[in-house]
Amino acid sequence: MSAQQQRGFSLVELSVVVTIAGILAAVSIPNLRQQQAENQAAKQSSELVGALALARMEAANRKAVVTVCPVAASDTSQCAADSLDWSHGWIVFADTDGALGQLDASDEVLRVFPALHGETTLRGTGSFISYAGSGTLAAAPVKLELRRASCGGAVNRDVIVQRGGHPFVKNVACQA
Repeated sequence: MSAQQQRGFSLVELSVVVTIAGILAAVSIPNLRQQQAENQAAKQSSELVGALALARMEAANRKAVVTVCPVAASDTSQCAADSLDWSHGWIVFADTDGALGQLDASDEVLRVFPALHGETTLRGTGSFISYAGSGTLAAAPVKLELRRASCGGAVNRDVIVQRGGHPFVKNVACQA
């Protein structure tokens, strides 16, 4: 009779492998959460920049004023008058009646963007962004600050629109 050869892992080998896997998971999970927060901030700022690009392009195509304004918290079909809180979403509309920044019955709504998800706020230095028919701003420059409540690294963003009309995104470090 020949001795049978054993196959498999010993308990010690299995314990070593499980310990190493646990250490690797403990090290990588915080980095994964940070990466997810970075991706969400990038997505949200890209949606805003996309809305601004749509407004600018429509203004140039129509040779008329097109405005982006924050949505009212209570009524997503209306602009939040004089509000600096853009967190509830925003509306892009052809501002045809001459009342700059105000969505009236004669104005054409081009697109309504939904509210931000997660623990994110979006505040602006202005209550609307209007583009003239040339694609430049028809009103004062605006900075929109995208901020996360639980922040680590550089997951905050500023979307800045200057007189020329082109929006750009700036990464902002979290405040301690």
